[in-house]
Amino acid sequence: MKRILYFTILLAACNKKELIKQPEQYAKIYMPQATEYPASRPLIMADTLQTIIMGAAYGGVDDQPNLINVHFAVNNALVDTFNKKNNTAYLPMPAGSYQVDAMDAVIHPKDFSSNALKIRVKTVGGLSSKTNYLLPVTLESATPSLKVNEQLRTAYFLIRADYAEFARARWKVVSASSSESPNTGEKAWDNVLTTSWHTQWKAAQPKHPHTLVVDMDTTVMLHGFYTLPSAVATGNPQNLSVELSKDGTTWSSATDFTFVNTYDKQYAYLPAPQEARYYRITVSASFGATHFTHIAEWGAF
Repeated sequence: MKRILYFTILLAACNKKELIKQPEQYAKIYMPQATEYPASRPLIMADTLQTIIMGAAYGGVDDQPNLINVHFAVNNALVDTFNKKNNTAYLPMPAGSYQVDAMDAVIHPKDFSSNALKIRVKTVGGLSSKTNYLLPVTLESATPSLKVNEQLRTAYFLIRADYAEFARARWKVVSASSSESPNTGEKAWDNVLTTSWHTQWKAAQPKHPHTLVVDMDTTVMLHGFYTLPSAVATGNPQNLSVELSKDGTTWSSATDFTFVNTYDKQYAYLPAPQEARYYRITVSASFGATHFTHIAEWGAF
């Protein structure tokens, strides 16, 4: 009985192709990366080139007997088309921000995917951080002539580069102008949004400015800071200045920040990268015209 069953399965497998008339009509070439729409590729702002992989694939019900040569092209004109269709505002990649090692790939006989092609992206000096760019790459042709899956002909690479956020586990409070216990300075980087550094507001009610001095434990190259405001909008920092120091004694003014009263994560950039181990933030005004201020989460990158 088992032998009959095995023979039946084998026969069905052998006849599968014969049941499909003209199987070549189902053979198509496509870009696997185009299955993501857009194909998000987050990168880190760094001095080294970063790589994005692309290629082609063969799909069909028959074996793939050919040596297929595939040609690609970058088509920046499609950025505007994509934005209009999807109500987005992505920017085209700036000139000089990327290079493609090759625009031609090969699918070998009996294979169903091509060799990988590399797009090398220059983030520092090429892209603006926290900016969304779109790089459309189109599969232009395949030789010998094969149909292209039009829905998967073009991959839209969505590229965004951010600076890496510094770890905060070893940060220490050097001093704070005031704190309402238990809402001490360390609560501003404990990864808990329901806690915060909160200046005094009960028995004592010191007015602005409010300061917090922090030791980051090691000297880093700072590009800016970020904050996640408290869910209690009244008291969130509105105007804030930052000073930096390498030794905790000699300070230099870095920049002034103005935040909006939102619960979203906000980023504030220094005019130019600076080395520092210590920073001092001074809040000169808070939303709601309160005498106090509070910060739920604060970090640096």
